[in-house]
Amino acid sequence: MIKLDILFLIIRSLCICITISLATTQDLSNIPDSAWVQLFNGKNMGGWNYHFSGQEYNVDPQKTLRVEDSILKVDYSNYDNWNGAFGHFARDEVYSYYIFAVEYRFVGDQTPGGPDWALRNNGIMFHSESMRSMGKNQNFPISVEAQLLQRGTNEKPTAVINLCNGASNTTASEKPNCNQEMAAISIPHKNSWVRAEVLVLSDSIAKFILNGDTLGVYSQFKYLSDGKPVKEGRIALQAESHPTDFRKIEIVNLVGCMDTAAINYKPYLFKHDPDSCVSE
Repeated sequence: MIKLDILFLIIRSLCICITISLATTQDLSNIPDSAWVQLFNGKNMGGWNYHFSGQEYNVDPQKTLRVEDSILKVDYSNYDNWNGAFGHFARDEVYSYYIFAVEYRFVGDQTPGGPDWALRNNGIMFHSESMRSMGKNQNFPISVEAQLLQRGTNEKPTAVINLCNGASNTTASEKPNCNQEMAAISIPHKNSWVRAEVLVLSDSIAKFILNGDTLGVYSQFKYLSDGKPVKEGRIALQAESHPTDFRKIEIVNLVGCMDTAAINYKPYLFKHDPDSCVSE
């Protein structure tokens, strides 16, 4: 029995290494523009749901989330004090293998009462639970977070991406802690637009890309509660006291037909779904 367990661990380790290698070397440049599905329509919050700590599902009394000039804004102009109003917004689609991207910028000053660590802070919460399932006073959804930060002076700010594991965990060795910077890039000025991408392959891999630069790869996501793998979920974004603009939110589902004989074969996919294939 012990030998079988050891063999299983060896096989699993080899599979993880192969998956990491594939994710690290996968050429994302061959994904056509037409493959990207726009999750933000540029007009309204259609298709999005939200949760603010202390409020019921889809209740935003301060009108924090709004769309103006084709930009989805996390806006705190109606707040006198932030007062612990942790917010998240997500759609209901569930994904397991995909590449997700946002183009964002931090604007203005942090809302009075916001915590120091939330200065120019947001996050991509992937493999997230639904907003509907969150408790009224729950601050964060169960998820894995690619944390987005911007630090530094107005002249030389730095954009940072971290892995946060407060609601789930990872066995990755590359600094799986919100308080440790994984990697960073310099950007021209404080209000610059930044493009963040996360390549997610079920519970095996999350590859973080910022402005085209790969900043790191994490592996093996598990729930803190029972240690089971976190294989799929929704994608949420944050409202955590600093005003943030989003001009593009898009995704490519990497599950589909990989049969070269099918008319809907797509070379950039990662996971084969034979039921989706269409013959000539």
